[in-house]
Amino acid sequence: MLTLYILISILLLQSSHSADTDPTVDQLNAWRDHIRGFRHNHVDLVERKLDVGLETRLFDAVDTVALITYAEYWVGQGFRLSIEGQDILAGLFIAEIVPEGAPLTLASLKKLPENLSQDFLELYWECYETIRHVMYIFQDRMVCLTELQVGDFNWYSSAQKECEEKLRQMVFQAIFGLTDNQIKNCQSVSACNMLMATERVRLAEVIIEFQKDDVPVLSSLTQAHIIMINTPDWCKEDSSIDVHSESSALSEPTIENLIYSVHSSALVAQKLDLISTAISRFLATLPSGSWEESDIGIITNGLDYKIYEIIRLKRAQNYHLRKVEEYKKQLARMLKKYLKNKSPTGGVAPTIFLQLCPSDVPPQYLKMAKEVHLDRIGESASDVTSEIDEAKSQSALCQAFHSSSSSSHGRLGCGCIVRSFTDRLWPR
Repeated sequence: MLTLYILISILLLQSSHSADTDPTVDQLNAWRDHIRGFRHNHVDLVERKLDVGLETRLFDAVDTVALITYAEYWVGQGFRLSIEGQDILAGLFIAEIVPEGAPLTLASLKKLPENLSQDFLELYWECYETIRHVMYIFQDRMVCLTELQVGDFNWYSSAQKECEEKLRQMVFQAIFGLTDNQIKNCQSVSACNMLMATERVRLAEVIIEFQKDDVPVLSSLTQAHIIMINTPDWCKEDSSIDVHSESSALSEPTIENLIYSVHSSALVAQKLDLISTAISRFLATLPSGSWEESDIGIITNGLDYKIYEIIRLKRAQNYHLRKVEEYKKQLARMLKKYLKNKSPTGGVAPTIFLQLCPSDVPPQYLKMAKEVHLDRIGESASDVTSEIDEAKSQSALCQAFHSSSSSSHGRLGCGCIVRSFTDRLWPR
């Protein structure tokens, strides 16, 4: 027994990435799929039970750990393994699921190494996910059959969350395209609205490209799994101002706040559309008759409570589309109230139209909105201190207004063709 303890201790202290270890992408992916296959073979998510062999080995491990370390008594909770005992049990379990040669140890899993590639992150995440499912089920069995609780194993929850977020950002970048999302850092609602309007135009172009190209963006079940975890909530958070800093401002019934509500719901709907399309396209490429079918079932049927299956993603998308239409009707009434019998903009600040997308503007105000955008582009082009990125964003939005107004009102022309960001685009 002492020998076993020494071996486990050595295992726990091993470096996670030795200098001479440089696994290939294919090797990392093979290890990742091995761990995912282990979860498929040993964990029944429908019945919430473990494979008999795995459960027996875990109970034997608990017996072994109990001989090495003392259990601690917690008031109101009974006896449970000490932190040392939990670590030893975790080391035994990690040795059970991690394939030979894979550079995963308890130390590296507790503190996620910096600057991991996407393939490495996928390997780590699959290990965390397997630990999560197995320990959740096993702890319930321990409570039922013994008076000893295994413990919380809180370390893997926080480490998995960190890994998950890094991986999610990488995968979403592949789906949504490159973007410098500064929405959450905006200092004012009006500035945020301008950024959100530009982002909606950009995502609309991404959706069009998605429809043209049927090549799957996703390349693994891990990626598909990751982007369906709490998806609507993530999309909403990613498409909103930091509520802690701007909650009071957003609560005021102003036209800027109404525009913000339009943008926020529209961005969520666009992102959910791209995600569900990417998922559906990827799943259609997977083979049937293998363990992949089980994973498809988890993803499409929501067997994991954290997963938003495709049908729920579609429902969430439709919900936000309905909210967009509701907000746009309110916006139309508010614009009509402010612009009635007034000119040229009825006392409404020109920046109101700079904060809108063409589809948000009632048809009777499209010409006015386009002219405001043209003026803004002219000011940006004549200002040598203006940022090129800002000029590009404004020109993209202006061109969107031109396309919208041209299709709806053929008589309208637009000189919004960006030749140079340092030259004026039309006579003042």
